[in-house]
Amino acid sequence: MPEALLMGMLSIGLQFECEQEMDPSIPAQAFKRGRELLTQAELSDEVLFARNIHTVQAYLLLELYAAMCSGGRDTTIGLQMHHKSVELVRRYGLTEPLTVQPGAAEDLDALWRQFVRCESHKRTLFAVYQLDVYCRSGHAVLQLSGRIKH
Repeated sequence: MPEALLMGMLSIGLQFECEQEMDPSIPAQAFKRGRELLTQAELSDEVLFARNIHTVQAYLLLELYAAMCSGGRDTTIGLQMHHKSVELVRRYGLTEPLTVQPGAAEDLDALWRQFVRCESHKRTLFAVYQLDVYCRSGHAVLQLSGRIKH
């Protein structure tokens, strides 16, 4: 799993930790590291990285952290990340359905992995679409005054 995606998971996931148990700077550090990793990959022009759905997922999670948890300048960075995720989806044809290999039907485990891969792809694209609709509908960027809590 790419480190940028892990940093996105950390930045969002740590919002649900008890305040007494967590240093509040840790999610911000994970966000910053995730941004750095995505910027490095973007500058390297590594096409395989850009075509990978994990890249879009990393942008998506880091965008959500910036818009919902961080605030300030990070909100603008979150909007830039949103633009980048939509651009990647469109440029590399990630909206095309994944190919299903008919020969894998004999192996139930392979069929299950293929289903999970396709479902993850669809759900990621749906999340990008929903955020794009929200951003373009004229609503202000979601900005919560505090941290996300259950």
